[in-house]
Amino acid sequence: MSASEKQHIPSSGSSEQDIQPPQQRRHVFHQDVRPAHYEVFKKSLFMMLFLGVGVMGAFSVFWGAMFRRSDRVHNLRVGVIDWDQGVVGDLFMDQVRARPQEKTLVSLDYIPPDMFTTKEQIETLVVQFNYWGVLVIEHNATEDTKAVLDGDLEDAHQISYYYASARQETIHWSYVHPQISDFQAQFLEKQVPHIQQSLTADFSDSQVANIIRNNITTLKFANHDIRPFTGGVASAIDNVGLIYLIIVSFQQTMLWNLIHAIIVPYKVVFWQRFLYRCAVNCVSMFVVSLCFSLVSLAYQQDFELAYGKAGFVVYWLINYLAMLALGGATDNIQIIFVRHFPPLLPVWLLFWVIVNTATAMFPLEVSPGVYQYGKAMPLYNAIEAIRTILFNVKSSIGLNVGVLLAWIVVNWCIAFVGLWNNDRLDKKKQQK
Repeated sequence: MSASEKQHIPSSGSSEQDIQPPQQRRHVFHQDVRPAHYEVFKKSLFMMLFLGVGVMGAFSVFWGAMFRRSDRVHNLRVGVIDWDQGVVGDLFMDQVRARPQEKTLVSLDYIPPDMFTTKEQIETLVVQFNYWGVLVIEHNATEDTKAVLDGDLEDAHQISYYYASARQETIHWSYVHPQISDFQAQFLEKQVPHIQQSLTADFSDSQVANIIRNNITTLKFANHDIRPFTGGVASAIDNVGLIYLIIVSFQQTMLWNLIHAIIVPYKVVFWQRFLYRCAVNCVSMFVVSLCFSLVSLAYQQDFELAYGKAGFVVYWLINYLAMLALGGATDNIQIIFVRHFPPLLPVWLLFWVIVNTATAMFPLEVSPGVYQYGKAMPLYNAIEAIRTILFNVKSSIGLNVGVLLAWIVVNWCIAFVGLWNNDRLDKKKQQK
């Protein structure tokens, strides 16, 4: 036997140790798998409880915002101003005063006629969100009505309703507009006969017969939507698009955390690593927010109503700041908690989406008082600014940007402390 052949013959002492038998497959109920059964049961039970409590807690926030909403409709206020000071105006105001003060009814507030004397001032009241709408009994409404009855005037709109559906289209079309339409219909049904009787007291029999024969319409209402909700792409931007804004910021944070981990083994000076992390997040959000904003521009959304040609840039800025604010909070959750308990991250996303959308998607006037916290949330301020850009309604964009910047700064401060504490804990582990 040659030397080379001898080298391939295993020794008797090492053959059983070197040659391992193939691993045997076991069925799921094998007794050797029983320890895994217990571990799966224990962890599944914990996760079901954890997720169940998280779901109930988070969704309760959203459901609570809509709970008994109809009982808070009285917080939606519509102004009433009588420029006529005649029969039409008096009877209209009588009906306003006779209207029951119920929680489920929109409130009608009397406005002294000498406070606002022009239509421009009335429109400003609506656009600046002083009222959800304003009912105006026009100048000379009584004289115009009498002229219509007498045949001297063919048509007239004696009462006007000014509103801005862009303030919040769902609430306006669900509560405000239907109730105002009903109120107008009741006035025509109940008060017009009294108006005709009063104004035709000195008419001849032939004139009265002519009114009946020609079925002359005595009164007409004119509705003016001075800031209409355009729908279409605008619906995507300020409704579902807001949820996508949170999700995109969440995804950016998760993806860039993997990138941040690359530099950790190199033991970079702490404050430089912190600044690097902030800079990378700012640059990445800058690009991602641009892509997010360009989608709306590509589908021909008009951004020029409030800020002209600069409208799109302002919209991009708001999205950028909102992403930094929303993503920064998620980044802090990962820094402080997720390294110790990873399952917290999906529950946090659910919670973060809901606590923001519960106050941003509906007016706070019809939500319980506790939801006033929304004024300090990133998404609420983002949507307020975006509605100003899209529809040229009340502008609080300075305040909105200030709140978003405050979130960004606070997030950076928390991240600084969280990263410092993580480094401290890692050093302690190494020393042990």
